[in-house]
Amino acid sequence: METIRMNVHSQEYMETMARLMSEALESPEGMRALAAAIAEPIEQEIKRKEISSLLLTKHTLPKGERPLYQKKPKVKAYWISTEGEAQEQEVGKDEVEFPTNRIHSAPMVDVSVLKNGNIGTLMDIQTAAADEIRKEIDKRTITVLSAAVPAANTVEVTGATLTEEALNEAISIICPVF
Repeated sequence: METIRMNVHSQEYMETMARLMSEALESPEGMRALAAAIAEPIEQEIKRKEISSLLLTKHTLPKGERPLYQKKPKVKAYWISTEGEAQEQEVGKDEVEFPTNRIHSAPMVDVSVLKNGNIGTLMDIQTAAADEIRKEIDKRTITVLSAAVPAANTVEVTGATLTEEALNEAISIICPVF
């Protein structure tokens, strides 16, 4: 499925949003159309900034398929529970089923924003919603990775900057030079 990226700063987008904001005041269908229109820019903003896709592989399940995966019985499986906590499956089992859930945001748009056609404020709300979702996704990714890494394989870095030396030390733990 090909994704078409929209330019949220284009004149065409601004005109469409102005029309949708006006229609949102007139009917519930207009409000739903506006909500649908802001979903894609929120998704684009999440994809633009999140780090989880750099660390994990995304697997989109076909509708109705259970998230059931084969694994080596001698390897633990880690995942995030629906409450956001790291969970692990003990060794010995050859498959694992992960719970699925959605991470969402519930942005509120004041009616005055719609009445005044304040597209800039609406875009700020979109960005804030995207940031909220992205931060939760990234937090959960770091949580599960942290739980899966044995304490012996951690590198402690102090200060505000990750140095090249510390990064090289961390990589050497994962990929020792022979």
